[in-house]
Amino acid sequence: MALIIEDGTNVTGADSYATTDEFNTYWSDRGKSTAVSAATGTDKDRALRKAVDYMESNYSGRWKGVRANATQALAFPRSGLVDSDGYPIETTEIPRHLKPAQIEFAAAIIDGIDLQKNVVAQGEIKRKRSKIDVLESETEYMGSQTQSGYAQRAEGYLREYVVGSGQAVRG
Repeated sequence: MALIIEDGTNVTGADSYATTDEFNTYWSDRGKSTAVSAATGTDKDRALRKAVDYMESNYSGRWKGVRANATQALAFPRSGLVDSDGYPIETTEIPRHLKPAQIEFAAAIIDGIDLQKNVVAQGEIKRKRSKIDVLESETEYMGSQTQSGYAQRAEGYLREYVVGSGQAVRG
């Protein structure tokens, strides 16, 4: 099934911001992994959909601004959004860094990184140790994990559109 692209006009049933052609151009310009090179158009479409699903679930409630239309399929376009330089982003446009972020997440998916399984809350307890005699306690927290290269780049692209950062992605 072909992707339904949100272009800023509140497209009914939209399931992606980026097209497969944009995915191909992005990675052609930057070099790509073996898995990304070998992926079929269907694989890329599926990964782009999963990337949007990930963005919608992981960033829900943290996007700056508000949806431009209460009935739109995806989080963007948004009203009251400005870029990192303070310029307003119109309610009829998709922010310039949103597509590259989606494409990076999609490539991670193609490379076998399960983004949903690699999300941990900042401050989540990784290990806790207690000792009764002489009362000793030790707690190690998650949140210092390293991110996959894809996820790190995608998070960087999205930083200007998100309020706070309550999660880290590892892969």
